Amino acid sequence: MLKGLRVPTHRVDAPGQYVLPHDGAWDKERITAERAELAEMALAKLKTEAVARASAELGRALTDDERATAEGSCVLAEDERERVEARHPVPRYLDGDTRFDPQALDQSPRGPVRAFDYFREGAEPTIFHLRRVGFHTRMRIEAARDASHRFILWVKAGVEAITCGTQTLWQATEHERELSDEWLESISSAEGGALLNIVFIAGACSKYSRPLDEAEGKR
Repeated sequence: MLKGLRVPTHRVDAPGQYVLPHDGAWDKERITAERAELAEMALAKLKTEAVARASAELGRALTDDERATAEGSCVLAEDERERVEARHPVPRYLDGDTRFDPQALDQSPRGPVRAFDYFREGAEPTIFHLRRVGFHTRMRIEAARDASHRFILWVKAGVEAITCGTQTLWQATEHERELSDEWLESISSAEGGALLNIVFIAGACSKYSRPLDEAEGKR
């Protein structure tokens, strides 16, 4: 782990709020820039270590040319770059590492932040409010053989409300506890299409209802 980065802290009982990765509210320029910073920090660490090793082997400080050679030998492999950039708060949020807790503090290359701090100023994301899915329903969903049917079951079971800014687009009620097929059609017709929207939301619902892991206090 890079110096200064910490494991996210979040409440396991916090209401989950999920925003699709392709929602226009995300400040993608800022996120991309900070992910590049993380890669630069990782490369700088490799260079520092390479210079230290070379100096220890020679038993003296390196000349400018020797330092340049040692640093020039350092390359951040593509898979390592991907792992480093994935430590950014937004990818970790989207992966469910903070169990979609919007108040969870995480560590960016520029200090502590929350994932929702990365919305563009004035932008209103569409937020899918998640609910926990009990073991009986999880068993029924996991037993579904058809993958597309399984995704739909997760979305129906795991979404409790949909909001955008101050507007509530849909809210579960006693008479309509799950999203209707009409709503699923609307979600599938939005930007991203069914393949992205339904699959991503289903994944978020599944991750939100997953059992506790060791970092969350699993016994």
